[in-house]
Amino acid sequence: MIRPLAALPVVIYIWKVIVYDKVLGLGTTDTITGDVGTWAGVIITTYFGGRTIEKVARIFRRAAPDSDRG
Repeated sequence: MIRPLAALPVVIYIWKVIVYDKVLGLGTTDTITGDVGTWAGVIITTYFGGRTIEKVARIFRRAAPDSDRG
């Protein structure tokens, strides 16, 4: 539940910029700068990259021979 809650503000910002500002042409939004911009990048990278790493690790875990069988 932490990942979606941490990513929600970034997702809202991205949707606002893409849909409201660019697609509908109804506004302008300032860029995210400074530490908050860095945090937003880290949140998005962790959200998508972290899940990918978890899936790859799960695949390797299933494919690895069971070392407990002697």
